[in-house]
Amino acid sequence: MRMMNYICGIVAVAAISTGTYPATNRAPTPVLAGFPSPIVWQNKPAEWNANANYVALTAGKKTNWFVYPGGGYAADSSPRLLFKPTNDFMFSTKVEAKSHATCDAGCPALYASTSTWAKLRLEAQAGHRLDSISVVTHGSSDDATSFPANGTSIYLKNEGLRFFS
Repeated sequence: MRMMNYICGIVAVAAISTGTYPATNRAPTPVLAGFPSPIVWQNKPAEWNANANYVALTAGKKTNWFVYPGGGYAADSSPRLLFKPTNDFMFSTKVEAKSHATCDAGCPALYASTSTWAKLRLEAQAGHRLDSISVVTHGSSDDATSFPANGTSIYLKNEGLRFFS
């Protein structure tokens, strides 16, 4: 078994850069305080907004990041900010989801490759409810609903997680 390097994707964290940038603007990536390396876009958002306390990403219509376990469907179009963490990394964030449809979500994610990643989601369900959902992908995605959220936000934490193959 070998440990794989991974990159962390983020949705809501403390930020230094400020402003709102539409997709047509070639605005720079936010500069985030306390992160161990440069942050890069993977699938740019329709819009992003940052201030001294947060960064928010708005996905375009029909974006998704999931590999159906039965085959025949794989999507990798959701916007993400990525950074490479240090070995002793710990990440906690408040995720707020403003959902317009079932499966709209916000999440921090751990990314090893196009076929190996995990995400902790705050996701819209039927009836306008938001649930905490984990998705682990190793070739195909496996998701599990943990619990309903009270309100439109949740605090999530990743600590010392590693992928093995």
